[in-house]
Amino acid sequence: MNVRNDRRLQRTSAGAVALAIVCATALSGCSIPIADLPLIGVPSNAPAREESPPAYMPVHDVPPPRDEAVPTVDEQKKMRDDLLTARDKQNAEASALAKSATK
Repeated sequence: MNVRNDRRLQRTSAGAVALAIVCATALSGCSIPIADLPLIGVPSNAPAREESPPAYMPVHDVPPPRDEAVPTVDEQKKMRDDLLTARDKQNAEASALAKSATK
């Protein structure tokens, strides 16, 4: 009975060690940029890095509001109809071209 428990403990310990190694490997991949690795490096045509990166990401730099007004319902309907007409025309041309190619 003791031998079974010892083997079970060894398997559990080996599994825990393997899991710890996999987790450590996965997390260590996030610690270094790939371009900084010695064998990979930065491509020769890559743009130069900034000497000092910005202190923070410009998350509050939003584009200015648009000058265009929102289309009215009638304008939206006209645009939808124009797009449907263009689609139908292209489908008709494509099917005519396919029919002429098969003859």
